[in-house]
Amino acid sequence: MRAFARVGLVLLGAGIATAIIFFCLGNKQLVTVDLLKWETEPIPLWVVVVTTFAVGFCLPAFVLIAFAIKTSVKSMKQRRHIRALKAEVNALRNLPLADPERPDVGDELAEAVLREVEDRKNATTEALRTPRSDGDEKGREDKGAGAVTDAGAGADPATRKIAG
Repeated sequence: MRAFARVGLVLLGAGIATAIIFFCLGNKQLVTVDLLKWETEPIPLWVVVVTTFAVGFCLPAFVLIAFAIKTSVKSMKQRRHIRALKAEVNALRNLPLADPERPDVGDELAEAVLREVEDRKNATTEALRTPRSDGDEKGREDKGAGAVTDAGAGADPATRKIAG
C-alpha cells in the first residue's frame, strides 16, 4: 500500500513540475512590479507568479510551525503542573485525618495541610514561570516531596510535620 502512495506522490510531483515548466515557457512577457514606492526592472511574468506562489506556500508553513511550538510549550507546562498536583494529592492522602484521643490535633493538622497546600500552590505557580532542567525535577522527586515524617521515634501526632 505504501508503494502505491509513493508512486502517487512521485506522479503528482512530476505533474506539478511539468505544469510549472509549461507555464514558464508560455509566459515570457516582461512585466514591471510596482509595490508602494518600490519598482522592479522588467522581469518575466513567470518569475513574478512563481515567486508569489512560493511566498504564499511558505508563509502559512512558518505560521503553522510557530503555532506548533507554542502549543508544545503550553503542553509541557500543563504536564508539569499535573505532575505537581498528583504529588500534592499523594502527599495529602498520606496525612492522618485526626487523633481520636486529642480532638484538637485534627484542627492543627488541618491548618498545617492548608498551609502546605497554599505553599505548594505558590511553588507550582513559580515553577510554571521558570523552566526547570530534568535534573532538578528528578532531584525533587527523589526527595519524596510532601511526605509526612515524624519528628522522632514515638513522637506525638501533633509534632508531625510535612517534609517538603
